[in-house]
Amino acid sequence: MKLRPGLYKLREKNSFDPQCVYLHVWEVDKNLYYTVNGSAGSPADEYNDIPMYGYELVKQLKLPAVSKATVVLNWTDPDGDTYSKKFSSVQEMRKFFNEYPQLAKAIGSKKY
Repeated sequence: MKLRPGLYKLREKNSFDPQCVYLHVWEVDKNLYYTVNGSAGSPADEYNDIPMYGYELVKQLKLPAVSKATVVLNWTDPDGDTYSKKFSSVQEMRKFFNEYPQLAKAIGSKKY
């Protein structure tokens, strides 16, 4: 799909509980690039088409609109057991990482 530079809201197709993602499109030297939810940027194809397999375009956005946000941290221990912790504030995350600095280090923090 040909899109102009900007921010777009996409929704998964063919899913019982469809998730939405942000598609960011920008231009460098007349070539388009895009990223989905802040992943690594990719160039559009030679015709400046952006593949959207599995997604439908909902609308173009001026800015992300957020009414509620949470962050989920998932990790696995050496025994192969998985854990998950949900955060609703930055203060809560800081407190958790102060108590468990090895988890902060595992995701790249140099502070802990």
